[in-house]
Amino acid sequence: MIPAASKVGIEVELMAPSDSSRLSLAQVMATACSGQVQVFFFPQAEAAKSASGAAFQNLTQGFRVTDGAGRKVAELVDDLTLQLDCDKQHLPQPGWYRIVSNDARLLNLVQQHCDPAAAPGVLLEPIAKLFGTRPTEQGGMIRVADIDDSPVVMLAPLPGERHRPCELISAPIDGQFESTIAGLLVPAHSLGFTLAAEAATHLHFDGALLRSSRVIARLIQFFNHFEEALRARVLTNPLNRRLASLPSSLVAMAGEASFQDAAWDQARQRMLDAGVSKYADVNFLNLARDDRRKPTLEVRMIGPSMSPRWLTQQMEFFAEVLSWSLGTQPMPLQLESI
Repeated sequence: MIPAASKVGIEVELMAPSDSSRLSLAQVMATACSGQVQVFFFPQAEAAKSASGAAFQNLTQGFRVTDGAGRKVAELVDDLTLQLDCDKQHLPQPGWYRIVSNDARLLNLVQQHCDPAAAPGVLLEPIAKLFGTRPTEQGGMIRVADIDDSPVVMLAPLPGERHRPCELISAPIDGQFESTIAGLLVPAHSLGFTLAAEAATHLHFDGALLRSSRVIARLIQFFNHFEEALRARVLTNPLNRRLASLPSSLVAMAGEASFQDAAWDQARQRMLDAGVSKYADVNFLNLARDDRRKPTLEVRMIGPSMSPRWLTQQMEFFAEVLSWSLGTQPMPLQLESI
């Protein structure tokens, strides 16, 4: 069982039917809990097709559902890895857009100064004012440049059915896990949402008790040792685009006594130096960065499912793994021994 004091967040990657969108799901969820939908900017990075290989930073429309008391229930956002179900030639839907730049800092300004609920035609006016210019429209896109005409950001219609991918991100769940997950997914079922072809399930566990070099070393060694068995157990999706084994440099580091005995800040830096990455079966990067916005250990390897019972079983299993890491028991001989 998951300890009563634990909080776990879950992310389920869905696909809206062709006549619906993640906004449609947000509206139904809000109605079900007598709540509201708030639009917000959701940041993503997309590899550019230019020779430089620089990433285009994106802001897309996310939708936050709050209940009647104003508490966050879930966020519904785009996920650029979900592509196979979408018609890339499909024309943009009215009102759907993305804001792009080659500098994430400029998009941070957009998030601070622009209203995501504003109409696309006026949305970028506050950021243009910061640079002493006005937005200009070019071929259906809205461009902001500085006084030297160097590009700042651009708002463009959202093509290729990108309104359909829907990563459902729960608020932290602190009890009644199965019924809470069921409540999140009932509206998706009612609208005909399905699991995306490349989908995964992600679990975020509170990292407060894991900020220890010894605990992290045990977890790295566990996930490395049981990699194949874990993938089989949790039905890892072979189409998922952003999974990988833990870096060999990270695994080697975890076996060193100097790391296991290190103070936490020293251990965090060594993890960063060893190439810890978000895009692995298990994401230790949030802990290594001491990310206060998302202070979690993220298990990313779990296969897609809309079954509350099965999803809760995965929560319970990995909660047991974390409990094992906090103790002193040796590596189990098999997964079932956890």
